[in-house]
Amino acid sequence: MPPVRSSFRSLLLLHFPTQLIISFSNFYLLHLSLLGIVFVSGSLFFILHDTLQWHWSAKGLLRRSDPPSAVCGRI
Repeated sequence: MPPVRSSFRSLLLLHFPTQLIISFSNFYLLHLSLLGIVFVSGSLFFILHDTLQWHWSAKGLLRRSDPPSAVCGRI
């Protein structure tokens, strides 16, 4: 029967690299998911902002700095 210390040491040598790999993968997955949330929420904000701006300008609720003739003249 092997001594208790050697089996405990081999268990520790197996356990610590596994825990490091799991903690690093959790760390990167957490950061990737946070970046994804920021990207999606930013994209939704810009889509909603552009849609509301178009809707408000179509209803005349949003003032433009340029008159429509100046805008049409640039196109």
